[in-house]
Amino acid sequence: MRFKFSIPHNLVIVFSIIIIAAVLTWIIPGGKYDRHSVSVNGVERSVIVNNSFHYVESQPQTWQIFSAFYKGFINMSHIIVFILMIGGAFWIMNETKAIDVGIFSFLGFTQRMERYRMVKWFGVNNIIITFIMILFSLFGAIFGMAEETIAFAVILYLFQYQWDTIRLLEYVYVILQLISDLPAQY
Repeated sequence: MRFKFSIPHNLVIVFSIIIIAAVLTWIIPGGKYDRHSVSVNGVERSVIVNNSFHYVESQPQTWQIFSAFYKGFINMSHIIVFILMIGGAFWIMNETKAIDVGIFSFLGFTQRMERYRMVKWFGVNNIIITFIMILFSLFGAIFGMAEETIAFAVILYLFQYQWDTIRLLEYVYVILQLISDLPAQY
């Protein structure tokens, strides 16, 4: 019987990475950079001093690998809770079919728009793409979303089949960067 390879569970992969990192603490010597505080837009930040690297005493890891998960969960609990809340919200929207209803009503709206001469001249697809790009650009300017929106290039692909993938990604990224670089209004 042949051995059948299957990808291990994600926690096995993460724990393997932790073990590899712990083994490397016995091999790679410890080092440190000096830091100093700098005020950036009224916020104090700790930055690295150029050419300040020096070796320090190594701290080889052994049994600390078993507490790495716990410490990681404690240190990043705010992100874990945020992801669970977003996942729950998407589950609720999926179970209530709110996303499906929203998409179908939007498609019905765009079909009704096609009867107008000006909209037909511009093209409904072009208007929708422009609207989506403005929406994503606002997300980039207000919430700081930039790279996250590249995943939404699939939406643009649904409206313009003749575009290649590179053109879609460039379109999304360039417009997001242009809008994100506008000066903030406070």
